[in-house]
Formats: sequence, structure tokens, C-alpha cells
Amino acid sequence: MSETWRVIDDAGAEHAATVEVRDGDDATAITVAIGSHSHRDAYHRATPIRAAIAHRAWAADIAVAEILAPGQQSRAEACVASRRIGVRAGLDHAAARLRRESSREGDAYDVAAKFVDTLRVREVTL
Repeated sequence: MSETWRVIDDAGAEHAATVEVRDGDDATAITVAIGSHSHRDAYHRATPIRAAIAHRAWAADIAVAEILAPGQQSRAEACVASRRIGVRAGLDHAAARLRRESSREGDAYDVAAKFVDTLRVREVTL
């Protein structure tokens, strides 16, 4: 089985780590290669995958900030996603309040509510 993990370095650059795990009786069942480095290191099957990737990154002179499993978000990605959720919630709240006000006050609030809806549809990002 082969998986691609991600290594984020101190500068925020992403490096692909190809991890192969072999079944069987062989003691060296994990191999790791990072990025364009053609060298692969072999590790004992009891070695945690993150530890094997960290060692290979160290050998490739990569200052590791994060090691991410396939599908796992980085801290920066999680921060952006959280910010988007907050922006959407704020826009939803503003639109609802403007709709309530427009029913009492008239056209100015209706125009403002439509503007907020436009922002929400375009998913304004910060």
C-alpha cells in the first residue's frame, strides 16, 4: 500500500512524502521518500509512520513544522476554514437582521440585505 503524506516545513512549504507499507514477514516493511529526493529509507514495521517521515525529512535537511496524514488539514488550512465559517455566520446574522429591519423600515434595509446576500453567495474570504 502506498500513501502520500504531507510535510510542512518552517517556511510553510509543502513536501510530499511517499510512504509504502508492505505486508508480510519482512521486518523492514515501511519505506519513505520525500519530494524530489530519490533516496528511500527503509524502517522496521514497528516504527510509527510519522517517526519514519520525520527521520527521512531530517536526513533531507527539511525543518519539519507539521507531518500530515492523507486528507488531514494543516494548521493554516484549518485556520482559513474556521475564518470562512465565521464570515459566513456573520453574513447570515447580518442578512437576517437586515431582513427583519426591512420589513419595518423599507427599501434601504432591503437593498442592504440583498448586498449581504451577494457577499454570501460569492463567499467573501479574508
